[in-house]
Amino acid sequence: GARPVAQLRDGERFVWTRRASSTLSTAALIAVSAVPLCVIGWVTEMRLLFVVAAILVLIGAAMWSVRVTVNRQEVTIRSGFGWPRITVAMDEIDHAEVVEVNALRDYGGYGYRVGVTGPRKGTKGFVLRSGSALLLIKRDGAGVVVVVDDAATAAGLVNAVCVAR
Repeated sequence: GARPVAQLRDGERFVWTRRASSTLSTAALIAVSAVPLCVIGWVTEMRLLFVVAAILVLIGAAMWSVRVTVNRQEVTIRSGFGWPRITVAMDEIDHAEVVEVNALRDYGGYGYRVGVTGPRKGTKGFVLRSGSALLLIKRDGAGVVVVVDDAATAAGLVNAVCVAR
């Protein structure tokens, strides 16, 4: 992918933050899954199905959006509930790239995922939709990905800090 580099002065402080959210089709999928469970639970009086539906809705809410923050010390990606969370120190990052991600093809779905095929195989992160993503390549070769608007600015800031080291 592209490796932009932002222009930063020595010691210049910055914070870049964006919220990445799922699409309405993801919410519809969760509703389509939870509503029949509740109806069947009500008709059959199986209370366990209500619990399963509630867990499904809670997981969907936790994965609905993430906050991505980049500063001189680290890159943090955290869900709306604060967990799950990924924090990568700048010292651990080799470089950042901007890549195009297809959620279903590359990661097999949406949410906190691990790449299953192609060039993203083995990378982990938050894939809430398809599109432009920030890909962090760590010094140990591991990759962390998040699909977020303006990924080029985030990658440029990360690369500027990495080049200055």
